[in-house]
Amino acid sequence: MKITYIVPNPERIGGVSRSIKRVTDQLQEKGIDISLFCPDFEAIKGINKPEMILMRELMIGTQMQEWTQRTIDKLEEERPDLIVGYFGTSAGYCATVAAQYLNIPVIVSMRGSDVNRDFFSSLHAHKLEFVAKNATAITTVSSEMKYKVKSWMKADATFIPNSVNKSIFYARGNKAETKKALGLSDQKVVALLGEFKPSRGLRLLKHLKDELKDVQTIIIGKVRPETVKEIPDWIKVIPYIDNTDKLVEAYSACDLVLQPSKHDGMPNVLLEAMACERTVLASPVGGIKDVIEHGVNGYLCKTNDDWKNTIRFALANESSEVGRHARATLTEPKQEAESFLNLFHTVINKDILLQVAKHESA
Repeated sequence: MKITYIVPNPERIGGVSRSIKRVTDQLQEKGIDISLFCPDFEAIKGINKPEMILMRELMIGTQMQEWTQRTIDKLEEERPDLIVGYFGTSAGYCATVAAQYLNIPVIVSMRGSDVNRDFFSSLHAHKLEFVAKNATAITTVSSEMKYKVKSWMKADATFIPNSVNKSIFYARGNKAETKKALGLSDQKVVALLGEFKPSRGLRLLKHLKDELKDVQTIIIGKVRPETVKEIPDWIKVIPYIDNTDKLVEAYSACDLVLQPSKHDGMPNVLLEAMACERTVLASPVGGIKDVIEHGVNGYLCKTNDDWKNTIRFALANESSEVGRHARATLTEPKQEAESFLNLFHTVINKDILLQVAKHESA
């Protein structure tokens, strides 16, 4: 089986890039011939176009036109049995357009913002409509997103939960030494980690000052410029940690991990913190609801009062049992890859039957 993945910039910090690597590594171990192709040559080369030019290219269609032609050229060269496109309004859209042109089956993996946000965008909604109508199959990372695809786009989708490698992410390191390395004291640590964009819900923090006044609250990761103003001045911001061992030690030094997303897919930060047996408090949105059972392996907080009360409770009642349950409930990469592989076989077999039927009717 030969598969070409059409992906956003694989070097970019974020959940999509890590998901792609996690799944493709597993598939390659199973002997699947995998190649990755990113049509955004400029991003890979580190070329940053001015915002006005990018917006103009997006408005008049030249960006997607170029990306799609690059995708077609690559697929004509490789002639895979199957195409997998990530993110429904960027690489996944290009993959679907190219697949239709070349008559190759395509699976589009919808990840989060492409459904939760772009469905409502005049610049992107038509792309989702095209993907929903023409992709051979669609996957989502939450049952909520699967329902949205069905109800809003009238398309079926397969829910495949994100996984986490528990042989990498587990509680380890010396908490005191890690805290010192991060410039922290011996006080308890409440953390938010990852890439911080408006949908991460950082505005909540200004309401939690009293609940967090006796602990150290930190943000670890990349903060987008439009989100900086949402971070209160009493919170310590630590740059993105790109060393996995150091990142795991940072997770392990935390007492609570917060994920107050407004909307989300199935965030890697959540899964990694749970794999490290941390107590996680999160909003009941997207794939978070598929992972956390309130009070068993984490806590779900909807209102400001929920957040305040649960933070007080969790800090006063530390429980390693919640962390152990969290780790035990997670999907592992082998299971995630197996789910994708089963879908790949279904799609390819269906395509073979369709081709045979076309030949017989000709």
